[in-house]
Amino acid sequence: MIILAWMLFLLLPLLMGLGIMTIVYGKKEERFISLSDCYLTGLIACIGISFCVHMLGYLMDMSLRRVGWLLLGALLFVTAIGTLAGVNGVRKRKQNYWVHRSAENMSKGLPLAFLGIVLLQLLYVFSKNPVVVPGDITLESVQSFLAEDGIYRVLPLTGMPSESGVPFRYGMLCLPTLYAVIAQGFGLESELVVCHMIPVVTLGATYLAYERLGESLFGAGQSKKKYWFLLMVSLILFFAESTLSLDGYSALHAGYWGSSIRNLVLVPFTFSAMLERQYWKAVLCILAELCIVWTFWGLGVCVAVTLGMLVLELLERKMSFIGRFLQIFRQKEVQR
Repeated sequence: MIILAWMLFLLLPLLMGLGIMTIVYGKKEERFISLSDCYLTGLIACIGISFCVHMLGYLMDMSLRRVGWLLLGALLFVTAIGTLAGVNGVRKRKQNYWVHRSAENMSKGLPLAFLGIVLLQLLYVFSKNPVVVPGDITLESVQSFLAEDGIYRVLPLTGMPSESGVPFRYGMLCLPTLYAVIAQGFGLESELVVCHMIPVVTLGATYLAYERLGESLFGAGQSKKKYWFLLMVSLILFFAESTLSLDGYSALHAGYWGSSIRNLVLVPFTFSAMLERQYWKAVLCILAELCIVWTFWGLGVCVAVTLGMLVLELLERKMSFIGRFLQIFRQKEVQR
């Protein structure tokens, strides 16, 4: 069952994202669609679907098993639509895909060094002993969901029923429900899912997000610069993990946190989307953060990144307008 779980972790977001990207771009064959774009978009879509099903089960006090079947049905339905749309889109874009890849000046040494570090990190994350972080109750929440066959029917720390329940904004967060459904559906230990499998998926998605950011910063034909960028990111994550506040700690020890997924995946993907002026992706990241992190009325880090990039874009347009105006003015002065 664990092999089937890994296959679903890989294929569901990829096929779902491929369909979404194909539908969004339609017949724009000149628009290149990368696998990293597809997987990240599909992963965010999975978070959104999980949130909708989680809220339905949470508000209606459904059993966890029923929530699991609803979630599985919703994911398979959307994936089937995405697969049909994606297969049709791949037939039209296959030639553009290979032209895009052949245009890159690939260097074998840098990709191999980067992949070697990533494989070491993935093995370390999957095989390490779980780290107990004071104040984190994700694993306890998942275990209480499995024990009670429901969502927040008891307090995760005490196992006792509560009259007031958990705060609604905390109860909205869908990741514990998603982890519990995976553990129950595949018959896996909750600790294996939460502390080992999900962090591997998060770490892989992290490098896909930074790959998209590198592509946005350096361009499609600058593979050498992109891999130097990815190599530096991998080294920073490997060695900067001494305290809870560092992204390296989140990547290697707490990939199941909602804040880790936000900082490592959603934030760089938001930067990439704004640099490429694909605003709909930034909106998806904002909504995904709302589903997995307790933000201030939805005003989280992705919102700050989006607004900051919009301000910079407006300043750039304003400065370019001023520059063109001065150039025209100087030309008129010369003519006089």
